[in-house]
Amino acid sequence: MAKMTMHQELDLLRKEVAELKKQKAEAQKAEMIETEEEKAEIEVLKEEDEHLESEFKSQINEFVEKIKTDYDNLSPVAAVLIFALGAIFGSSFSSNCKE
Repeated sequence: MAKMTMHQELDLLRKEVAELKKQKAEAQKAEMIETEEEKAEIEVLKEEDEHLESEFKSQINEFVEKIKTDYDNLSPVAAVLIFALGAIFGSSFSSNCKE
């Protein structure tokens, strides 16, 4: 094996350093692209979340309005009966939980 001169070793090291810098720059560029893609994906997920949240709120409001309408049209006897059934169910559920 031939011995390398100091200048040849320096040239070889410079080439290796240049190659490592190039690889590092490419890795950083790829990471930046991935980060931008992740940010875009996060934005899409946020928009979907906001859409689902607004849809959920509207459905809850519709449900509450339906219950309110049904309650307004409910006869007093049916209201007392429902209350009694709720109390019986609640007390039996409460006693089952204590055991």
